[in-house]
Amino acid sequence: MISILVTGDIVYTGNEMLRNGYVYVRGGRVIDLGEGSPPEEYTYATLVLGGPGRIVVPGLRVIADPLLYPFRYTELYNSPCKLYRQISPSEAFKLSLPGIYTLHMLGATSVAIRYVSEDLPYSLKKSLDADFDLYRVECRDSGSDESESEEIIIDPLNDFQAIKDPLNYSRMISKRLGKEPPMISKDSIANIAVFNARSPPLFTVVEYSSRLDPAKLYGRAGWVESLLYGDNILVDSGEHIYIVEKHLREAYSIAANIASRYSR
Repeated sequence: MISILVTGDIVYTGNEMLRNGYVYVRGGRVIDLGEGSPPEEYTYATLVLGGPGRIVVPGLRVIADPLLYPFRYTELYNSPCKLYRQISPSEAFKLSLPGIYTLHMLGATSVAIRYVSEDLPYSLKKSLDADFDLYRVECRDSGSDESESEEIIIDPLNDFQAIKDPLNYSRMISKRLGKEPPMISKDSIANIAVFNARSPPLFTVVEYSSRLDPAKLYGRAGWVESLLYGDNILVDSGEHIYIVEKHLREAYSIAANIASRYSR
């Protein structure tokens, strides 16, 4: 059974700050967390993440439309239903990867996909080992480019800076989906993001930690250093983006072909 030890100068559980804290994960669940040095047996974990100068926080839950991300500089970006009708399940999967990886680097471990079919969240969950749901989009009719929605929900891929408090946003999304809110607590599924406060722009954060607002870390302080969901490492020390370079090239190649057809 895989065990993971995560340590940091600050562990923010979603409710409280733990100074010089640790989180011990085994079998994908949080077994223990606390302040000070972890028990010696935890130090023999399969994998150790974090370390001095790190800030550990809950991973985010978001609603997003990763299929649109490769088209953000084209006309198709404003015509989601037209795009949905043009693509196959395989293309939908590949087109979603750049957006999913970007969300991971922003600290999101759970994504509700705006789309019309459950096959995409299922294939993403099966392949990427993160948490995916469907936030179904209902297109009004076969000839319309418009989609119905009860209200506007900010898509972090569109404007992450507009989400003033990412943790409260994630709690709202969790409530809407009937899920547990992002937390680091005993017996919960491990849902953890780690930021490096030893390098700019975070290098003074720990020094002023008494006034730390965790909401300002996500997406504003740079990419996460490590991202963990269950016992799956979604991001590890910035190496993640190179591992998926082939997938990103495929996604943008498909997007270029579709955008070319649309513009004719």
